[in-house]
Amino acid sequence: MDFYDIASESCSFDEKLAERLGLKKIFVLNRDVRAVGNESQNRNIEGGIAFGRDPNQLLNLVKHGAAAVAITDSHVDKKLMAEIKERNCTIIMPMSAITASYGLQRSHNIYKMAKLFAFARKKGIEVAFTSMAKTPMYLNSYIQLIELAKLVGADDAYARYSLSKVTKSIVKT
Repeated sequence: MDFYDIASESCSFDEKLAERLGLKKIFVLNRDVRAVGNESQNRNIEGGIAFGRDPNQLLNLVKHGAAAVAITDSHVDKKLMAEIKERNCTIIMPMSAITASYGLQRSHNIYKMAKLFAFARKKGIEVAFTSMAKTPMYLNSYIQLIELAKLVGADDAYARYSLSKVTKSIVKT
């Protein structure tokens, strides 16, 4: 099985790093897949990844054709989730929220991500676990990503499926 990750556009790394981490490829935002936000609200954004904290903004981006939504604050908004389900979007869970935080903030992030994951899977929404690393230091191996996914409630099979099929489907190459 081939495993994939998605990193932030600010993350510059040697292409051999993906192989050393056990990944087939690390996709980079705005190089391999488009990241969209406020600036894209009134045009077709087919296939992009929507970013933001505002549920209304994300809802608008989903309605305009985003393929995936990175919910950075792990807040469950039922109206947004219904639209994501209806449009067959994917939720991206950035594991950097866990790996780049410390102490109580890390515990809080894990708790919120676990609630979001459980809600999404209950509704039948696909969830992709990615590092969304801003620096190479926060990139994870596929085994680390699997364990982080299990930390927020995924079983081993779904974590592996998410890192292969779900993540690959977001980046239509």
